[in-house]
Amino acid sequence: GTQDPVLEFVELYNSSPISVDLSGWKLRGDADFDIPDGTRLPGGEFLVIAADPGALANAGGIGTILGPWTGTLSNNSGTVRLRKASGGIVLETNYRDNSRWPLAADGAGHSLVLAHPSFGEMSPQAWEASTLYGGSPGFVDPPSSSPLDKIIISEALSNGTDFVELHTPGPAPADLT
Repeated sequence: GTQDPVLEFVELYNSSPISVDLSGWKLRGDADFDIPDGTRLPGGEFLVIAADPGALANAGGIGTILGPWTGTLSNNSGTVRLRKASGGIVLETNYRDNSRWPLAADGAGHSLVLAHPSFGEMSPQAWEASTLYGGSPGFVDPPSSSPLDKIIISEALSNGTDFVELHTPGPAPADLT
């Protein structure tokens, strides 16, 4: 999702080399959408489902976008679930509004990106905020061009001994000059 509810989207990516028939699959949770019969997702490609496909296409200039869905992706917490036509859950995440989740994706206009799927989609560690404001619907999230983009505020305290702790989760040090 993004800061503007009209531009909210969920992006599916087929990481396999084989095309998948998504006929009858359903997006459920805070956003509900039934994927139409005949919808195929080729290997290595993206499918975008949007709250308002026309508005998202005008904002991002990407190709085919399915939608609209019913519901709204909350900036606080919510659920996104993808079900096969048989009803089986393919992917589910319950995102939250706390410091374990990427703060830039909490209503500030960045999308959540499943950057580390090995943690499992239910883990906050699996998700990062998109590099670009508004995300990159239909495309791979581009790498950051600045080492400062990887610095996060990991802790703050205000009780007379005020402090803010900065953390860079990457292997390389960040130059703060």
